[in-house]
Amino acid sequence: MQFEKKTRVGSASAIIKLLIKIILICLILLIAVIFIDRIDFP
Repeated sequence: MQFEKKTRVGSASAIIKLLIKIILICLILLIAVIFIDRIDFP
């Protein structure tokens, strides 16, 4: 029982970590796009 609970919690935390990484990557991309848009290329 304890092992099952630990594995379930572990898989859930792994999914949450993946979601956080994806959100961080999306935020970095958005910030990069905003900075590129603000810079006026000659």
